[in-house]
Amino acid sequence: MLRPEIKKALFDDIMGISEIARLMYSPTTMIYSIHEKGKPEPIGTVFFAGAIPYRDCLLYGAIFDKEKRQQGTMTEIYERVMKDAITRWRPNSATANVVGRNLASMKILEKIGFKKIGVKPKGIMVDGKYRDLTIYYLTQEENKEQGGK
Repeated sequence: MLRPEIKKALFDDIMGISEIARLMYSPTTMIYSIHEKGKPEPIGTVFFAGAIPYRDCLLYGAIFDKEKRQQGTMTEIYERVMKDAITRWRPNSATANVVGRNLASMKILEKIGFKKIGVKPKGIMVDGKYRDLTIYYLTQEENKEQGGK
């Protein structure tokens, strides 16, 4: 289904194989593949899950190759994904979770308008260790105030 290095990146940033399968095969999931210009191999993915009009949805993202991370790529991608998903699905709100102390992800979410609403201590297991899960939230009204659709 997925190459080993992709599975590893997704499992670190999402919640395991059952979650990946559920996301990939759900009719309410939009999957955006991230590519470098002119190259066929994806360098990452963004899942916009539970995209049901006028409801809350979930935003997941991962860059597979650690050398490609923290280069500012995800901010632009998340902005485009949010614009597209909001236009297509018109969700009332979006929730995003950050595993551990991934400061780059936290900055991206805050930059595109998400607000930190809390931390679920030891809320997810990654590599056999429980890590905190920081929860971010964005409502349709807040997105409009920030210049979104």
